Amino acid sequence: MFEPKNIDYVTDEKGKKKNVVLKVADFERIREEMEDLEDTLELEKARKNATGFKKWNDFIRKSKRRSCEHGLHRHHREQSAESFSQALIPS
Repeated sequence: MFEPKNIDYVTDEKGKKKNVVLKVADFERIREEMEDLEDTLELEKARKNATGFKKWNDFIRKSKRRSCEHGLHRHHREQSAESFSQALIPS
């Protein structure tokens, strides 16, 4: 973890620390580390709450099976991915 070395404090008339003055580079590095930590927490949360993952080939096989069940034929395979996926999703 990054710890800035040159920190200046702004104090009140009683000497109590009120604000911190950092170099911009130090502030940006601290902010990046905080974002990395947030990303790590989100990843752990997603991993913890995941119900499972599908293999790509299984997904494709199921998609093809669904397209046949919904009466989609060869000409639909030539459409864009967007229109194909819209055809798979019932209205």
